[in-house]
Amino acid sequence: MSDPTKTRKTVLVTGGSRGLGRHTALAAAQSGFDVVITYRSQREAAEAVSSQIEALGRKAAALSLDTSDVASFDDFATRLKHQLRAFGGTAKLHGLVNNAGIGLDASIENTSEEMFDQLVNIHFKGVFFLTQKLLSLIEDGRKDCEHLQRSGTRHPSRLLRVR
Repeated sequence: MSDPTKTRKTVLVTGGSRGLGRHTALAAAQSGFDVVITYRSQREAAEAVSSQIEALGRKAAALSLDTSDVASFDDFATRLKHQLRAFGGTAKLHGLVNNAGIGLDASIENTSEEMFDQLVNIHFKGVFFLTQKLLSLIEDGRKDCEHLQRSGTRHPSRLLRVR
């Protein structure tokens, strides 16, 4: 008989406390994955999603992460490694869903440089460098990752292939 901890698979969903991230995390759990979600400010909502995942018979954790703060990714990777070890199994990720994001309700003429930089830091720079930081934790060690980029919480926009 095989050891069930060796076959457990875990996905990370950034921005998993609500919206698309919440639905993605729950769908992953329903598909048999343990799930780590991140949140920036919605701790209670993230803990509620974790409880829902656990109710499905999967392991779950919610970790804080500001995806606009690339300097915080070393600390996040360390906390994630500890959480993966606590789950048991391989202590590796089997999926990474870069879902965290924001939407700004401003016209082009009313968008400041600071607002634009925030969008770029979260939706592009953060996605790229978080993925880079976590490559060593991805089970198959692939350097070929696909990302579904999104705008706000409702509109998937494009698929970006990073090699």
